Amino acid sequence: MTDSRKESGPAPTTQELRERAEATREQLGETVEALAAKADVKARVHDKAAAAKHQMGEKAAPVRDTVLRNRTWFLAAAGAAGALLVFLAVRRIRR
Repeated sequence: MTDSRKESGPAPTTQELRERAEATREQLGETVEALAAKADVKARVHDKAAAAKHQMGEKAAPVRDTVLRNRTWFLAAAGAAGALLVFLAVRRIRR
């Protein structure tokens, strides 16, 4: 873009113009990188999935700790549930 206003100071030197151009290139590069990151749907989905996995791990940790502390009770309950399922399946087959 051009600026139609006249600057009241001395004309910029070649070095100053180069520095401004370099700063503008850097800003443009950062903007392009930010837009590319927003457009990369696959990476964004991957990041959200990783965040959800981490969050679920944090929420599951207390349950896991409880199960590990009371392992015997949970194994007995799982065994009883399994035995009940086998009993019901056998009973259904015999009918």
